Amino acid sequence: MNPPPLPRSNPIGRFFVGLWDVMNFTRRLILNLLFFGLLLLILVGFIAAVGAGGGVQPLQERTTLW
Repeated sequence: MNPPPLPRSNPIGRFFVGLWDVMNFTRRLILNLLFFGLLLLILVGFIAAVGAGGGVQPLQERTTLW
């Protein structure tokens, strides 16, 4: 729950509060873009790994497991 907004009658206070809001928005935007970009890379890598599976290799004759 957010606290009630403070009265902004002081122009210097309004400037710094506005500057803080812009910096906070920018920080959250950049971190969200990084997070979703990494999530997309992981998802694409997972799909590529599943799609590129070569299947099971048959055992050759006269090996340890044969």
